[in-house]
Amino acid sequence: MPAKITCKRCGKCAKTAHGIPLTASELAALQGKGLRLITRPNQSMPGKLGRDKHGYCVGLKTVGSKTKCKVYPARPEICRRYPLVYFNGRGIIEKNCTAAKELLQGGKTKLSRKELEKSPFLAKSLKALELVFPQVKKQKSFEITDH
Repeated sequence: MPAKITCKRCGKCAKTAHGIPLTASELAALQGKGLRLITRPNQSMPGKLGRDKHGYCVGLKTVGSKTKCKVYPARPEICRRYPLVYFNGRGIIEKNCTAAKELLQGGKTKLSRKELEKSPFLAKSLKALELVFPQVKKQKSFEITDH
């Protein structure tokens, strides 16, 4: 398995996301950046990034055949740890990510926690995911799937 996942700037993360939740600090950091933000008072995640007319994240910008995040330095934590995401009560590896295809060598459909921790990028992503969703600490394997 590769030690690092290298972003291919394909934009699939922003095209397949089912809403990008924002913490209070992320919401504050993105205010005034020209993005459509949806606020959700009195919820554990007080905001989320809106979608454009194609259903993509409003932070996605297309430059020729490549895509770019308009707010990359201030991107939310969920974006920083992609392709490791939390879905239906479990941590999964999003296989739609072009860079994650490097993980699929040999037709694997899941990675053990030990395999995941061999990649510094995924190990860091796992720690970030566990901070937000502590129940992931009990997970022994991570399915490679599309949600």
